[in-house]
Amino acid sequence: MIEIYLWMQSVDNSSPDFVVSNGTLLSVEDTSQRQNVISKITSLAFPQGKVLFDDQSGFRIEKQQGAFLVKMQSTWLDDFGRSMPIMFAVYNFHSTEQTNELLASLKKSFQTIGYKISEHDMSIVSSKIEASLSRIDFSKKKVLLGGAALLLILIVLLRFLKK
Repeated sequence: MIEIYLWMQSVDNSSPDFVVSNGTLLSVEDTSQRQNVISKITSLAFPQGKVLFDDQSGFRIEKQQGAFLVKMQSTWLDDFGRSMPIMFAVYNFHSTEQTNELLASLKKSFQTIGYKISEHDMSIVSSKIEASLSRIDFSKKKVLLGGAALLLILIVLLRFLKK
């Protein structure tokens, strides 16, 4: 099952931040769970992972430790007119067959805080994460092909030495 952890600053700069764990908004009183979610997100932020997407406007997708970190600016503005940063981590996404689950989980997490992520942003997130998995799948195929070729060479060599 895909795990999604979301962290977003409050709009008024004085209320507690939004912290969401797998579609559930965590209460302020649940400090240990909130800290756990924030740690899951920030552990992917430092050091920087492999950059999958960066549009130079604050929308960035990185991959590290088999998980994905997405940083983006919300359309919500704080009391000073600044865009609110959003960070979320995606764990246990291992196959493009999980894309529908990823999109549904993302929508649920954002709906929990009353934020509507654009279809465009959702599309970028899913396509970049899927593309990174395709590159991994291709790398695995190359390793398997190389291993098969090495095995074939060993078999031929052993037959040659027996003669």
